[in-house]
Amino acid sequence: MLEIDLVANALENGEWHELDKIFEKCKLSEVKVKKILKFLEEYDFIEINGRKMRVSTSLQRFLEETQL
Repeated sequence: MLEIDLVANALENGEWHELDKIFEKCKLSEVKVKKILKFLEEYDFIEINGRKMRVSTSLQRFLEETQL
């Protein structure tokens, strides 16, 4: 699984998630997770509010439609 997939999957339920919990779920370095989150935010795949984030509605829909 790609690292970006790990982060997206950690956020996939659409709820707000604490940054620390995402680090724990992904088991990736803080630097990598922050880079991935910045990318996802830049392209409006996630919303960030302080140290909390959640997947955007459009990415949520995409993840649900592509799950096998």
